[in-house]
Amino acid sequence: MSMEKVAELGYFIFNFIEKFELDNSVGLGTRKPQIWFIPDLSDDDYELSFDSALMEKFDKNIDKELNKLDTVISDLFGGYRKKIECSS
Repeated sequence: MSMEKVAELGYFIFNFIEKFELDNSVGLGTRKPQIWFIPDLSDDDYELSFDSALMEKFDKNIDKELNKLDTVISDLFGGYRKKIECSS
């Protein structure tokens, strides 16, 4: 798994916990995460920097996935669960 995918997965997990209110002590609120890429400097490794374009890409992908999950969860409970607006 690439550093980028691991970073996006970690960010997704924080957003998932926060959006679905699984634990009130976990979440970012209006802040953005601090993400650092630390390459292992092998021959095929590359240096990746985290910037606003990558954060926008993560936000877009995560919002899309959280909205899909919200729909699935809502459908499981016959639409009883309130829809959560997902926007990071």
